[in-house]
Amino acid sequence: FVKSILWLSSPQQAVGFSPLFYNGQYGLIEIKLGGDKSIEEGANTLNKLEQKLDLTKMKKPAFKMVLAGITPYAYRRLDGVYVVPISTLCP
Repeated sequence: FVKSILWLSSPQQAVGFSPLFYNGQYGLIEIKLGGDKSIEEGANTLNKLEQKLDLTKMKKPAFKMVLAGITPYAYRRLDGVYVVPISTLCP
C-alpha cells in the first residue's frame, strides 16, 4: 500500500487504521483486544463510519476489518466485516 491513516474514534477511543492502496482503494480496520463484545463494538463502529463517508467524493471501502486480540480464527460476518486474529500477522 501507499500510505496509511491512523484514526481515533470517540467516545470509546478505539484505534483504527486505513491502508490506502496505489489504485485508490482503501480499507477500514479497527483494532480490538477483547473478545466477542469488543468485536461487535468494532464492527458497529466501522459500519457507522462507512455510513458517514461521502461516496460522491470518494470510493466505498474495499473492506472493513476488526483486528481482534481474542478470536480463534478469521471469518467474515453477515454485515461484511472481516474478523481477523492478530496472531495471523506474525510468522
